[in-house]
Amino acid sequence: MKYLTYYSGSYVPKNQLEKDQIEFMRSKDRILLNNEEALEEFKLEVINGLKKINQVNHRCNPMFPSWHRNDINDRDHFLSSIRAVNFYIYKVESEQA
Repeated sequence: MKYLTYYSGSYVPKNQLEKDQIEFMRSKDRILLNNEEALEEFKLEVINGLKKINQVNHRCNPMFPSWHRNDINDRDHFLSSIRAVNFYIYKVESEQA
């Protein structure tokens, strides 16, 4: 099963922490993940990257990111607890053009 990462957008950042989160998540946009193992590695990489950004911006209130599945279709994932970023991972149903 394949998945596609998607940076949907962001809100106006209120501090350096949120600016760094936006920049980091933009760098993760539209990556094709070829299997479940790659999906789990990617999700862990994102969480660890965002935790590192928390440490660098220690004067800001830290964010505690987590991944959740979409309640409607249970196949897509979204990043939560990050106020400034909307980020999703979509399951690819078909590779037809």
